[in-house]
Amino acid sequence: MPPLSPFTRRRIQKLPQTNSVWEGGRCSMPDVEHDDRDCILWVDGHQGYVRSVDMVAANSGYEAVARSLLQAIEHPQGPAEPSRPQRVVVNDRELQFFLRGVLQELDIDVVYGATLPWVDEIFDHLLSQISVPSSSVPAAYDDCLREKALALWHQAPWYRLSEQELLAVELNRWDTDTLYVSILGMADVDYGLLFYRSLESLLHFREQVLNCDRTTTDLSTGMSPQMLQQVFLTQDCFFLNYVVERPRQTEPDNYEVGSIHPLEGMRHELDETEAAILIITLEALNRFFQKAPDPLDVLQPLQKTLRIPNPIEGDSPKQCTVKIKSLPEISASLMAETEQILDMGNDIENEPILHDDLVPDGSLILLTKLSPERLTELRKTTTRYQATATEPANANTTSWPVVIIQTSRPKAMVLFEQIESIGGIQAMCFNPGHDPFNQLTFQLGIWQAGDRSLHLFHEYDSSDRYHREALEKWHQQQIKSRGRCGIMIAAGVTGRNRGNPQPKDIVAFLEVNFCAPEMLNLEPLVLSYAIE
Repeated sequence: MPPLSPFTRRRIQKLPQTNSVWEGGRCSMPDVEHDDRDCILWVDGHQGYVRSVDMVAANSGYEAVARSLLQAIEHPQGPAEPSRPQRVVVNDRELQFFLRGVLQELDIDVVYGATLPWVDEIFDHLLSQISVPSSSVPAAYDDCLREKALALWHQAPWYRLSEQELLAVELNRWDTDTLYVSILGMADVDYGLLFYRSLESLLHFREQVLNCDRTTTDLSTGMSPQMLQQVFLTQDCFFLNYVVERPRQTEPDNYEVGSIHPLEGMRHELDETEAAILIITLEALNRFFQKAPDPLDVLQPLQKTLRIPNPIEGDSPKQCTVKIKSLPEISASLMAETEQILDMGNDIENEPILHDDLVPDGSLILLTKLSPERLTELRKTTTRYQATATEPANANTTSWPVVIIQTSRPKAMVLFEQIESIGGIQAMCFNPGHDPFNQLTFQLGIWQAGDRSLHLFHEYDSSDRYHREALEKWHQQQIKSRGRCGIMIAAGVTGRNRGNPQPKDIVAFLEVNFCAPEMLNLEPLVLSYAIE
């Protein structure tokens, strides 16, 4: 695992350190259909809190344990506050050495313990509750429901209808009037169906999701995973998901059914009538798609009445009348909304890409200013020198704001060569950003290269008083210099001249123009995380 980024390391170092000792462990958890999963647990024995619980693939490496630990430090579950422990105990020596490397500079001791009393007790309790996995569907209906689900899989309805093209299935049985069906899978990502118990629930959920999509660039409304989960749980529907390892499989690996309700949450257990509702609905959909024209246009009025056998033995009537019909107006409205979001996405894709791999790791980055005399000296003595495209203003009378990148000499040479390969640095700016997950705001230092590419050179925390003061002084100085500024690349980051490079340490000096972010086609940025 690569070392923590400087930003993450500094963020964690700011958290208070307690005298607690945490236990961390990993245990294999039995799951259906041989889907091997491990549970990673971090427990604060001093406070009596479970700080983190994560389910991961059994073949996940030590990186998964490290991620879980960082989550326990910064975003603990339950009532615990973000903090660093004094010590963590693990029962795997290889994991011990791995975590020592990850946690270096965080003042957290990592030790080995043959037993983990808290973790072992919790795992023993969890395993005792699992025993033999029980079916989520009553046994009398399990085979029938699986058969209907597999038959619908072979119909591949996701290649005929998008999730916005809805069907209504009228049952009028078992306290269920109509189910509104949305089909997932046209993008070959997730295959399944959602059966909404009310049209209002479907429209409300879509409205919340679309509003989230529209506001992802708004700093004040970026939604965290917790908020998105809350939106997901507002649905009122049955679901059928097909478990597949790769797109366009001939058969699914498994299937999952269940129910979502705003008050109940998500459950995989169905009672007799719920299983019967899904069996009848799936059979009706199978027959509908078998007879439906191809291509299928649900923007036109369609309706079909079917008689489906009642799967509940002894219940009457023996045959259930089911109507399936299209919803042209609603489907057209949803498709128009989705098209609008896709157009917004295309606009976002056309925005410049921000690269963050130019400045070497471990560099010291300073904001300072240089006197006119020093600037004149640099122009005369620096071998690797880049002048501005326009004549400097007040070059002999005004100090310039300067960014100093101090690293080792080999890395400084490589940095300058990389800058040359992208056409030099033509402009720089500071652009606002927001991390909605940690509720942080910051300023991003950005360079524009001669080939028009954009490169992040540093992140400045807006809550840090020193960062704020340094940026304020920079802006005041660049006004005086009429937007002229400099970039100094220097060696000596580990020597006595750290933070104050001398002439012999200077590898290159570049004159650039300072500009507003809008001039570089930049808008305020929102930090996002990839979900593994």
